[in-house]
Amino acid sequence: MVRILENIDAVNWQMSLDSFGEVVEGIADINQQIGLIVTTLRGSVPLLPEFGSDIPLFVDLPIRQAAPKIREEAFRALAQEPRIRVLDVVVTHEVPKPAKLCVRTRWTLADGVELGQNFGDQDFTGDPVEIEILI
Repeated sequence: MVRILENIDAVNWQMSLDSFGEVVEGIADINQQIGLIVTTLRGSVPLLPEFGSDIPLFVDLPIRQAAPKIREEAFRALAQEPRIRVLDVVVTHEVPKPAKLCVRTRWTLADGVELGQNFGDQDFTGDPVEIEILI
């Protein structure tokens, strides 16, 4: 759910990366955080040196080598997000110029996490994260 800054209801929220002056909360907040973790190079945030992933290091490898490494790294990196339990990560690629890798996650809320709504044991599919590569 996207809201303006003055109407924040959730405890966990962050500024929207898509719309100036808006915030994301709930499931949208978690999906945005997944995208940030996957696309941020680990070690590039000085005050959070373990934040992010090593996925950007694999984009120059051939797809058959990169895809399993990206999947494994996504599982490792997303363990940083305490609100979710990752169920699956799928890496696909498209071949238009420039080529794109797409990382899709399937996750559920971690035990004890509440977002102000009762989601039960529902699984969520994260927003696809696209990473451009040059071929």
